[in-house]
Amino acid sequence: MLRAEDGGAILVGDMRARRVSRFDRELRFVRSAQVPGMPLLLLDADGDRVTAVWMRFEMTDRQPRPEPTVGVLDLATGDARELFSLFDPTTGITRPAEENPFAPPFLSAVRREDGRIVAGQSMEYRIALLDTSGASLASFGREFEPVFLSDEERAAERERISRAARGARPPPAMGRLMEESLEAPRPYFGPNAFNLDAEGRLWVISERTRGDSTEVDLFDRDGVYLQTLLLRDRVQALAFRGPRLAALVERMAPDVEGVSGIDVFRLINAGGERE
Repeated sequence: MLRAEDGGAILVGDMRARRVSRFDRELRFVRSAQVPGMPLLLLDADGDRVTAVWMRFEMTDRQPRPEPTVGVLDLATGDARELFSLFDPTTGITRPAEENPFAPPFLSAVRREDGRIVAGQSMEYRIALLDTSGASLASFGREFEPVFLSDEERAAERERISRAARGARPPPAMGRLMEESLEAPRPYFGPNAFNLDAEGRLWVISERTRGDSTEVDLFDRDGVYLQTLLLRDRVQALAFRGPRLAALVERMAPDVEGVSGIDVFRLINAGGERE
C-alpha cells in the first residue's frame, strides 16, 4: 500500500516484511520501522508518526482470532502504540464468524482531517464514524439483498485456486473452509474501497461490478447517500487532488484485458458528477 505526503514523500506498507517505510520525493529510502502485525491500511502521517491499521492475531482455544488494530507507528524510534481494535464492541463494527478464517470480511478505513476514522467491514454495508478512542459516533450505509456467486463463478474461482496451488489438493479441513467461503454472500466492497475527496465526502468502490464497469457510491460528510457513479473498467483504488479524481483500474476490453491503467476525471459539481 502507498500513501503520498504533502511534500512528495511516499509511505509504503509492506505486508510481507511487516514494516512501513518512507521514501523521499526522489524515491530514495529514508527509514522504516517494523509493525507488530501485518499492515493493512495507512491512514495518516504527522512527521514520523504514522497512524495505520495492522492485523494481529489472538490465540483462542480453536484458532487464531484476527484483530484489525488501529495504532500509531513512530518511524524514528520504531515504537508502536495500539489504540483500539476495529472489532471492539464500542465501534459497532461486527466481528465476523470465527468458524471460517478464509471468509471475508475485508476492511476499509480512512481518517478525516478532524482525526475521526470512517471504517467498515465488507459483509455489512454499515459504515462507522469513530472518534480517536474507537467509540462509534454515527453509522450509515445502504440496504441491499445479499448476492451470491453463481455456479459458473464458483467453478471459475475453484479453477483459479487450483492454478495458484499448482494443482495440489488442500488438506480436507482447509478445502472445506474454502468451499464454505465460496458459498458465502459476496462482500459489498473490498479492501482500500474508501477514500475522501477535498469536501470530506466518502467514496466507496463497490463490488457491484457489471463486467466492464464499477459502481462507486458517494456519501456526504454526514453519511447521507448522494449518488452512485459508474466508472469504466474494474476500479481498484481512487485518489483525489483538488477537483481531480484518479482511478486505478484493471482494463476489461478484450484486447487489453487485465492490463492496469489510470483514468483521470474532473469533478464538476457538489453531487460528484464527472467529466
